[in-house]
Amino acid sequence: EEAIARLAVFVFVALFVSALDHARRRAESARAVLLERERTARAEAEDANRAKDDFVTMVAHELRTPLTAILGWSAAMTDARLGPALMARALEAIRRNAALQSRIVADLVDLSRLGRGRLSLQLERVDLGGVVAAATDALAMTATARGIKVVTNVGGCPPVQGDAARLQQVVSNLLGNALKHSDCGTTVHVDVDALGDRARIVVRDEGHGIAPELLPHIFEPYRQGEGGVTRAGLGLGLAIVRQLVELHGGRVEASSAGIGQGACFTVLLPALTRSEASGVPEGRCR
Repeated sequence: EEAIARLAVFVFVALFVSALDHARRRAESARAVLLERERTARAEAEDANRAKDDFVTMVAHELRTPLTAILGWSAAMTDARLGPALMARALEAIRRNAALQSRIVADLVDLSRLGRGRLSLQLERVDLGGVVAAATDALAMTATARGIKVVTNVGGCPPVQGDAARLQQVVSNLLGNALKHSDCGTTVHVDVDALGDRARIVVRDEGHGIAPELLPHIFEPYRQGEGGVTRAGLGLGLAIVRQLVELHGGRVEASSAGIGQGACFTVLLPALTRSEASGVPEGRCR
């Protein structure tokens, strides 16, 4: 009996020690998981702070650039010796840079409203041919000044349900992006057609192209590529394009064969059937 008792005590102690060891290992494992989560959270917080700092720096730079030009030309206009030709040049420079600053601010406001779900659409029946015509007309002077030809081709495209002004903004941003990154003597193509049950807008340029490492991030706000040839700046225009297209139930894609090979942006939107189109009021572009 004494041997059995000793064996029982030994087994009990062994099980107790084993349980303690198991509990210790579980505690250490849980602590390691918590430490890893803490490190990850700290790294994400530091990345967020760096992104915020980078964003503030970029915004300050983007806003300062046109402001510096406005201040410079305004100071020049106080010189009584400034002739009519230089006065006209100064006024045009001030107007152009004020418009640029206004557009940056408008893009920031739009992106903020989109991010918070505060931007609402005025849904109507929209003819994408009219949207493209309005956008190309608005940027015709820019294209002419840069020596770039814009060719539009509107095929048999069904109407879509959407906000005409916001869809014009989508095309304007894509076309403006193409003009910005194209050289004199090149051509930008804007095509509208149907692809299955989708309406399709394609904007193709023969410009600087997009680096392969930047392509997956091209629609991210504040994204800038490394090196000389990129789609640089705040990157708000393309980010707004993606969010507006998705708000319309569509999607946008970008492709490029690489630096110097041009770029292609494709927007796909749900098309209205003939019966659906008859019940939706027609919208107008700006």
